[in-house]
Amino acid sequence: MYIPVICEDLGGTLNALSSTDCPFAFCHSAMGSRAYMTLLSRTSYLAGTLVLYHSLMATKPKYPFVVAVTDTLPQDAQETLKRFGIELVTVDLLILPASRFDPSKTEARFTDIWTKVRVFALEQFEKVVFLDSDMIVRRNMDEIFDLPITSNQVAAVHACACNPRKIPHYPKDWVPENCGYSQANYPDCLSTQPLQPNTPVPRPYHLLNSGMFLCRPSVELFNRMKKMLDTSPLVHTWKFCDQDLIGTFFGGGGEAPEGWGEITKEELGDQWMPLPYYYNALKTLRYIHSSFWKDDEIRAIHYILSDKPWFDRPTDDPSYEEPKRWWWKFYDSLISTLEESGRKDDVALLESLVGPKV
Repeated sequence: MYIPVICEDLGGTLNALSSTDCPFAFCHSAMGSRAYMTLLSRTSYLAGTLVLYHSLMATKPKYPFVVAVTDTLPQDAQETLKRFGIELVTVDLLILPASRFDPSKTEARFTDIWTKVRVFALEQFEKVVFLDSDMIVRRNMDEIFDLPITSNQVAAVHACACNPRKIPHYPKDWVPENCGYSQANYPDCLSTQPLQPNTPVPRPYHLLNSGMFLCRPSVELFNRMKKMLDTSPLVHTWKFCDQDLIGTFFGGGGEAPEGWGEITKEELGDQWMPLPYYYNALKTLRYIHSSFWKDDEIRAIHYILSDKPWFDRPTDDPSYEEPKRWWWKFYDSLISTLEESGRKDDVALLESLVGPKV
């Protein structure tokens, strides 16, 4: 069955193929098992996952979209994904014991986010571009797969350390003057004078955001990361869970040694490769760092923080964020095509997971 998707940027209707007529098996062999991937462990993020898929397919990617699922995701949600022709891979939930990490010290939505680290063990894939399920893709970004990362490295964008909402549990050094995006001549500086791990600049300059990353998975790599997670005495201080682990492991040795746990410097990952903001355009950058943000440059936008776009529908209120409207355009397109195909059950399920109509 064909599920047509609309991409306003491309100005047309594309055909995304389902499992009954799908080229993904070809992609896996001819393209070296490269894949876009997200993680889904609960139904509350199912709408986000399907809108991410819908937006990605509108850009005509060369590579398939795969969802890593845990057994905490209900079977009906998994069947819904399969009806879209989406390939699933099952991973075990990764929850740290309370003696290692107290989830009450961070946001509830992060309780099972450590599971994202299991993506690094999926060595059936040569390369993976991981995307959080609270993102949409606005332009084709296949070129990212060709970046020359090593087997011991990730590519990612900087974290924004401005903390515009003054969230109290965020690190104290997360202030605008310490933000990596506050570097002079950003983003040109990424190619002309990339930061080295021991450069004497504010600590947040070296931090990445793990909402999108490129990696080359292997069990051996995962085992070293898991060793750090199991032994680092600083895990209980990590506010952003997997992001802190990935940033510390691939920090190029720039983190204080006590954060490494029982792994040696030789076991650490290589220094992470910084990418321009537009591969993981944090929604807050649009107004915090408006000097370099351009709507038409955005490859993928990331709806960070707790107010996800599917919580409330667009209104005529000028204060309603424009990037949220982008998400809802893809959602409305998805619902329309499902209705045209007579998939009433899928429509009902998705409508139950988003903000009510007003």
